[in-house]
Amino acid sequence: MSDKEKKRSKKYNRTREKFDELPLEEKATFLVEAVFTTLTKGIEQAGKAFSDELNSLFDQARERAEQHAEDSASEQGEGEAGAATDEAGDDHHDHSSDDDAGNESPEEKH
Repeated sequence: MSDKEKKRSKKYNRTREKFDELPLEEKATFLVEAVFTTLTKGIEQAGKAFSDELNSLFDQARERAEQHAEDSASEQGEGEAGAATDEAGDDHHDHSSDDDAGNESPEEKH
């Protein structure tokens, strides 16, 4: 018995021995079925891995888009708050209309 055969499981060795006992046509059928089963499982696993990776990429893209939207909203909010502060603290306000609001000018008080 070679080193390769010693490393294989007992189940594998029993299956291999049983396979050797099959007639040629059954061996061919068995091999075709085994190939299709193996390919099908491999394709399913590859598809799942691909799907998982795509979902991960989409999740990352969604998180980046949400972060970008939050950052944009935050920057926009800061810009609007700064504009409101500028307007409220504007010392360049035209007070000429204040006289029209019932305030008398110094000449009218006499």
